[in-house]
Amino acid sequence: MSVSPDSQLDPQFNPQRTGGSQQFLLVMILMVLVGVLVFQNMDRSGTLNSPLQSRKITPRGELGADEQATIQLFEELKNSTVFIQTRKYTLEARLGFRFSVEENQAGVGTGFIWDKSGHIVTNFHVIQNADGATVQLADESVYEAKVVGASPEQDLAVLKIEAPAESLHPIPVGTSADLKVGQTVIALGYPLGLDLTLTKGVISGLDQLLPLESGSEIQRAIQTDASINPGNSGGPLLDSEGRLIGVNTAIIRAPAGFGFAIPVDTVRDAIDKMSKNPLQTLPTLGVKTTDFLATVRNIETGENRQLGVQVIAVFPGGPAEKAGIQGMVLTRYEQVISGDIILAIEDELIDHPSKVNQALSRYRPGDRVILTIFRQNQPLEVPVILQ
Repeated sequence: MSVSPDSQLDPQFNPQRTGGSQQFLLVMILMVLVGVLVFQNMDRSGTLNSPLQSRKITPRGELGADEQATIQLFEELKNSTVFIQTRKYTLEARLGFRFSVEENQAGVGTGFIWDKSGHIVTNFHVIQNADGATVQLADESVYEAKVVGASPEQDLAVLKIEAPAESLHPIPVGTSADLKVGQTVIALGYPLGLDLTLTKGVISGLDQLLPLESGSEIQRAIQTDASINPGNSGGPLLDSEGRLIGVNTAIIRAPAGFGFAIPVDTVRDAIDKMSKNPLQTLPTLGVKTTDFLATVRNIETGENRQLGVQVIAVFPGGPAEKAGIQGMVLTRYEQVISGDIILAIEDELIDHPSKVNQALSRYRPGDRVILTIFRQNQPLEVPVILQ
C-alpha cells in the first residue's frame, strides 16, 4: 500500500491556524510600536507633549446696563477726585553741615473738588499735624495746597489750590436725607497711595454713631460694605447717579467688610460754617527756632537780658532761606556754631518765642518785613518777603 503525501504531514499542522498566528503577531508588534511612539511624545507628568497653541477669543455680548452705568460714572467723576500727599519736616544734622529741615512724606489721602475756585474737601485727619500738602488732579498736575477751613469735630477740612478753572471739575452734590438701606453706593479713592480705584456696594446701615480719635462723634454716619481702606479717607461716596452722598473715612479700625462715611448734609453744614468763619492763614518765616532765648548784653548799661530766639534751621525754599537767614552748624568736632538770633520783627521786640507768631499776625503772606538779627556779634537788618 502506497503512502499518500498528506499522510506524511505533521498532524499538528493547520494552514488556517498558522495564518491566524501570524496576524496576531503582527497586531502585537504594531501595538508595541504605537506604545513606544506615545511614550516618546509624553512629558514627565504623563500627558501628551503636543505643541502649546494659542486659544481663540470667545466673543462676549454687550456689557450689562448696570456695568455700563458704573463705567460711565467712573469716567465722568474720576476728574472730580484728587490725590492728597502730606509732608512733615524733621530736623537733621550731620557733622560739618548746617542743621537742616528735611522734608518727609507724612501720609496720603483722597479728596474731591468742591468748586471752580479750587476748594478741595477731605478728612481733617488726612492733613492733621502735617506741615504741608499737595493735591494731584486726574491729569497728574500737582499743586501746593493751603488749609483754609477745618472742622475737627466732623473730621472735615477744606484745602485751596491755585489751578486753572478748566482743570477743575466740581463733583455733583446730592443729599443724605432720603437714603435707604440697600441702596447702591460707589466709593472712589486712592487706597494706600495706589491709582484711583472704584469699589461698589450697598448702604448697610444709617444713622450710625461714628467715634473719632479727637473724642467727638459723627452723628448719622453712613455704613456701607463698599471697601474703604487707608488712603480712601476723604474720598467721595456716590449714589448710583454719581451724586455725592458722603465723605469716606477710614479713621477707625472697623471689622472686615465695614466702611463709614460722613453724610453729605453734614458736609454742607460744616462748609457753610467755615465760609462764615474762614481760617486766617498766618504768614510764615520758614524757620525752626529753639524754645530758649539768647542773652544779649547792653553795651551802654552793661545789663544782660534775654532777648531774641535762636534759629536752628531754615525750611527749604521758605522766606528765611531766600533772605539768607542762617541756622546752626554742627562741626566735625561735634561743636555747635550758633545760628542767627532774631531780635525783632519790624518794631516789635522778640523777647519770647511766642512773640514770633504774635508779630507775624499783623501781616499777610506777601508782605515785606524787616528782621533785626544778631550774627557773629553784629546786628543786621534783613528784609524778608513773607509766605
